[in-house]
Amino acid sequence: MENNTSINFLESNLYILRLFFSRRKIFYTYRIHKVGNSKNISYKSISFMVCLYITWSLFIYLFIPILRKWIKNSSKNEILYFLIIWFATIIYSIPYFKTYLPNIPLTNFSGYIGYLVLGYYLSNLTIGNKYIPITFIITGTGITIFGTYYLTHKHNEFSHFFYDYLRPNVLLSSIGIFLFFKKYEIKNKKFKKLILFLSNHSFGIYLIHILTLKFLSKIGINWQFTNPIISIPIITIACIVISSLIIFLLRKVKYGSYISG
Repeated sequence: MENNTSINFLESNLYILRLFFSRRKIFYTYRIHKVGNSKNISYKSISFMVCLYITWSLFIYLFIPILRKWIKNSSKNEILYFLIIWFATIIYSIPYFKTYLPNIPLTNFSGYIGYLVLGYYLSNLTIGNKYIPITFIITGTGITIFGTYYLTHKHNEFSHFFYDYLRPNVLLSSIGIFLFFKKYEIKNKKFKKLILFLSNHSFGIYLIHILTLKFLSKIGINWQFTNPIISIPIITIACIVISSLIIFLLRKVKYGSYISG
């Protein structure tokens, strides 16, 4: 059925999409300790982050059967209603607005689960204007760049406020990228085969990519080894290639698929 197909499409591609957004988070969430001219990464922090990612991923997967049944029996307007409230929780979570708004519990509508519902809704949404996805991407990215610059300059230290997944600017970029690739038709057979390979291994890639980034950082390949405009794309590609290879080889081992996603 169309509903199941759409949910499965989202399941297989959600993690690759989020990997691109999380590629920079590793550098600012790790606890970096300066020792002379060297930097050592706290293994306690790494372990905590890995557990956090795995816990979040398992929660999403455990909730999918319930979510699938709800979506299957919901109208388009009911799904849109959920998304409107979810977006309201994103706005409400911004500290500036919390000061002026009443303390209303919106737990049932908040969190990353909204991305699953949003992915289904967008996969069944037809948009005729081809410039809308690009506008969303440019707007979201622009807010991230200039907003980060402003807050960093204001507080005289790096601010990752606009990098949070549940910020309106990241949401705009996510919607734009999703809609852009939804309309984009891949004709090259080799490239299509590559996309299917990444899609098939996406969950395992997502689970292991933090450790891959840690390994790359340990051997000196991090966002600081050259200009970030160059270093971040290089690290992203390297992370995907290495993580994909690890998951691919792990699945070749007996029972490896049970732990590789």
